[in-house]
Amino acid sequence: MTLPAFRRTLGAWQSIVSTIGTDPFTDPPPPANVLPGALKRIMAFIANLKTRPGYTPDIGTNLKIIATTVPIDPGDIPDPDAEAESGQVVLSFIKGGHQGVLIQEQVGASTVWGDLAVCTTSPYHDVRPLAVPGQPEKRRYRFCYWDGTPSNAWTSVFEVTFGG
Repeated sequence: MTLPAFRRTLGAWQSIVSTIGTDPFTDPPPPANVLPGALKRIMAFIANLKTRPGYTPDIGTNLKIIATTVPIDPGDIPDPDAEAESGQVVLSFIKGGHQGVLIQEQVGASTVWGDLAVCTTSPYHDVRPLAVPGQPEKRRYRFCYWDGTPSNAWTSVFEVTFGG
């Protein structure tokens, strides 16, 4: 690109930026006065649409209003993460089509796994206080999927040093 062509391009870009403001990535304003119950209205519309003459499953698929199901493998293992933060350990996971996860824990020198929580939303916040106030401790966690009962297909152990 020649220098004159570059200057023209730069001038055009500056003109565009000046018309949209200094930050072209600002969010648009929220819609005005959306009445409560929008999701219910959308679901009612979809239910009505599915009863109309001429509706076919192919139309529903194209509109992405037909739920798809993926068979759940009982041997699946969650892919969690554990991170110590101020006053808590944050345990995050993806449900992967399952109802939730069973989180088990060990603290310090313990070798016995104890159930900490059945969690259906991520993340889980372990806010238990330190066993000995002011003394950091090692906490170990493992996860398995839970669909009314645990799958017993456990993750590897996550170890976190928690300082309170």
